[in-house]
Amino acid sequence: MIIAGGCYLEHCDEPYWHELYGSGVRAAACIGALTKDVKLITYACKDDLSSLAATASTFGFEVESTHINHRTSFHYTHGLCTPLITPHPLQIERPASLLVNTGDILLRFGFIEGDAIVHSDSVVYDPQSAYAPRPFWENGSTAKRLAIVANRAEAKALTGCDNEDEMLKSLLTGKNVEVVIIKLGPSGALVATQSDRVTIPAYETDFVWPIGSGDVFSTFFTYYWAEKAIAPANAADKASKAAAYYCNSGALPIPVEFETTFNFPPVGRRTLLSDKTIYLAGPFFTMAQRWLIRESLVHLRTPGISVFSPFHEVGIGTAQEVYTPDIVGLEKSSVVFACLDGLDSGTLFEIG
Repeated sequence: MIIAGGCYLEHCDEPYWHELYGSGVRAAACIGALTKDVKLITYACKDDLSSLAATASTFGFEVESTHINHRTSFHYTHGLCTPLITPHPLQIERPASLLVNTGDILLRFGFIEGDAIVHSDSVVYDPQSAYAPRPFWENGSTAKRLAIVANRAEAKALTGCDNEDEMLKSLLTGKNVEVVIIKLGPSGALVATQSDRVTIPAYETDFVWPIGSGDVFSTFFTYYWAEKAIAPANAADKASKAAAYYCNSGALPIPVEFETTFNFPPVGRRTLLSDKTIYLAGPFFTMAQRWLIRESLVHLRTPGISVFSPFHEVGIGTAQEVYTPDIVGLEKSSVVFACLDGLDSGTLFEIG
């Protein structure tokens, strides 16, 4: 398997994480237990060459890097937040594109600091861009068989469609596209071919480490679909289980026996709380407290959950002004998500 993908410094404040990974390095590292013939093609600055070589040696993959003058880093306050990218993607001086010709299997990720023009028999393309995902063919890349793996926001940006069925139809019209996968977070993923549509689940875990879970999904789909010739829906299901293993453990490489060692149940309707409301309790007297409430609201609503936030729905006022509307919201909710910051008396009352 040939992997064209980024090499980035990742830093997270909570839980603490500070490692040189990125899409390409993580992809090459995560698959090493299943296949030993892995080559990473990437960009790297001088300061990162020794770390990159050590990681390649540890996980047993070959690396070919093109020199760049800067390091790209991602800074996360927490695992679910939108990272601060340094330097900003619009300020990066992009070098010449990598050119990859192979008659083998290739996984191409979108780059921030450059681009990869690929020509291969079987290609999986993951655009990996929250800003401006580009169509696979735009830079002159070709594939005899192509699978596109994108999250919903990327699929919308690539097609201009709001409806997921329309996104799938649009992406499937591309030259030699055999499979399109739209990842939907905890709702699983839509897997489409010219003749079939299947929804595969996400899998429940005891812990969620989300940074890089999409890299693992795309890598394992490539392995099972392109290398092992497994049907797209089955390959995507195995990739979803591999991503769940990674989210639960944060460990690489993913072991050969990951499916049997960790038998996660699929995320079901009850788990998703799709027809229930969460009451978001917590103090909001300081900037830090308000930031935490806003972050909690954004990330609870992202998978489509209904949330009642007293700060946003009722606002700040006297006890007489806010008591009744807060209690009405609380009584209409099924779950309380409480931010215990300083054991605020109002939050404790709501919990009770």
